[in-house]
Amino acid sequence: MMEPIHKILNPAAGPMAQGDGDADEVPGGLPAPPVVLAVDDEPDMLLALQLYLSTEGFAVITASNVLEARRRIEEQRPDVVITDYIMPGFSGLELCRALRGRRETRDIPIIVHTGWDLWKDYPGLFDRLVPKPAELDALATLIRRLLAQSA
Repeated sequence: MMEPIHKILNPAAGPMAQGDGDADEVPGGLPAPPVVLAVDDEPDMLLALQLYLSTEGFAVITASNVLEARRRIEEQRPDVVITDYIMPGFSGLELCRALRGRRETRDIPIIVHTGWDLWKDYPGLFDRLVPKPAELDALATLIRRLLAQSA
């Protein structure tokens, strides 16, 4: 798993790091790339998302299940979450409920990546539904659009 670029350049600078620098910048004054958390129980899908979205300028963190995703979110608040729907243990919808239920995370845009049509059954629980397998360039465009809307 590739670390976000600002952690590679400055491992001490995490979301809880204290200092005089701007939390949205990496050393040298460059803006930090948007952080995308990808959650899927299929390793190949996670790798494809990580590799492609990294080339599109996103810092990608991954989790293979909902519990791991919640730990990752505590370590580093993502700018966008992409989650699978059906996973062992807890579903992606349970992750959506957990994020929407907390003041600190309710405004994070959520994309559910699935083959199921969930719009009518779960209004407001997530921002977008993307059919699986996603067209990766369209997914990157959607992420940018959601980031612009949430700014």
